[in-house]
Amino acid sequence: MSDSLRLSCPCIQAPPHAALYNAAGTGYIQQSFTFTCECGFEITKNTLGAFKFVRDLVKDDLGSSLDSHLAYALFHTHQGHSRYHLYIRGTLHTPTNKVHIERARLVKKNIMQSRVFRSDRRGDNSGPKLQGLEWENQILGLVEYSLDRIQAHAGTKMKGGGGKL
Repeated sequence: MSDSLRLSCPCIQAPPHAALYNAAGTGYIQQSFTFTCECGFEITKNTLGAFKFVRDLVKDDLGSSLDSHLAYALFHTHQGHSRYHLYIRGTLHTPTNKVHIERARLVKKNIMQSRVFRSDRRGDNSGPKLQGLEWENQILGLVEYSLDRIQAHAGTKMKGGGGKL
């Protein structure tokens, strides 16, 4: 078993390793986790949550293979084509409906309508839509790598569904 965990950092390609535990109480499995990357970026559970949510949100839902980092994928076959449809974690299942596809699609669609999450959000509004890592980095920069800010922006679009989405 390793004494460290590989983390995600927005500034560098090679993921840094953080201690699982340490005397200061700032190891990954400890309550006050914090790690400063060699680039100077401070990684916390909040920033890791922001990375995960944004990565799940911008994943293309027309893929033909399953990525182990996806929030949730449901395999469909339509007109002879097999595709995974991706949904945000916690939106597909409800207490009254085991697989509530319409709700999951509505949640993702509503969140994606926020100005922060749209792929066409650029200063000059020209050129192709953002994709992949470029799109992720733009969103993370706009929300300042904060899960609380993500929740606030996503929440404004969730109210359209009566706040019950």
